[in-house]
Amino acid sequence: RHLLEACKETKSPMMSICYAGLVEIAVPIIYNENVIGYAMLGHVKQLGTEVDFSAALAEFPVDARLAEEIFEALPAYEAHKIKSIMNMEITRLKKLVKNIGI
Repeated sequence: RHLLEACKETKSPMMSICYAGLVEIAVPIIYNENVIGYAMLGHVKQLGTEVDFSAALAEFPVDARLAEEIFEALPAYEAHKIKSIMNMEITRLKKLVKNIGI
């Protein structure tokens, strides 16, 4: 929610780390100077991200050990690669918006 609010306020792509330690990216779709929607990317793991699963999962009825195993099995990417993916998505969205006439 905070990510989308910041994205709407700045009218710029935003990236953040969610409660589970995964990177989330929001790219605004702008029409007539207004944000009319978002393209969401994620959830990917960034190299070097540390997560306290006991805190992150305390409010959810899940097996913390299983969640940690799944998290550890996710591929992790360097921050610059994640930003490159975000930039590619921005380019793709600009072409898409242009093609549909927004």
